Amino acid sequence: WRGGLGTTFPSLETTADSQGQITLFHCGNLPLEVTLDAPGYEIVQERCESLSPGQVLRVAAHRGAPVAGVVLDQKTAKPIADAAVHLLYQAGPGNPESFSWVDPRYVLATTDSSGHFLANRLRRGFRYSIGVTAPGRESVLLQQVLPDRSNLVVRLGPELVIHGRITGDLDLLRASPSDPRLYIRSTVNNSVNGQDQFRSELHE
Repeated sequence: WRGGLGTTFPSLETTADSQGQITLFHCGNLPLEVTLDAPGYEIVQERCESLSPGQVLRVAAHRGAPVAGVVLDQKTAKPIADAAVHLLYQAGPGNPESFSWVDPRYVLATTDSSGHFLANRLRRGFRYSIGVTAPGRESVLLQQVLPDRSNLVVRLGPELVIHGRITGDLDLLRASPSDPRLYIRSTVNNSVNGQDQFRSELHE
């Protein structure tokens, strides 16, 4: 939900029943943004500007278009299992949209033991930017990806490890006065279709 002056309320994730129905309780008459995410179907986002008691909202789900491929080690060409395929950008009819590397809602697929993946929640008529990540590996960005491709080959090299030394008042790195651990945040900036994408991680 979104309130006045740009106020955003926490998102709620829920699952439809066997009839495809969801009941939302304790709703206010505020704009409601709905994201429909179901395996094998297009990711759909809709906005309702106002709500009334007992109102029925209908969101149409359409079968998604697939993109398939394989993720390999850059040097050995061996398959990489458990690599994540992220939706980062889509452009088509309407306004283009960008998505975060770290938003789990837009992880389209993970690779199996043979390195293969199938992402089947895309829309025909759109073009996409897709990111691929795996623990201990570099991240790769694929741009101008079109649905119905079945031969994508992604090669991941080793991750780049940066070592450094922090000086100054280290108390500023504490999450709280009672927590003895120190934290730093790393931010990586990628350009996706001319737009800056920031990937931020917290490290102990």
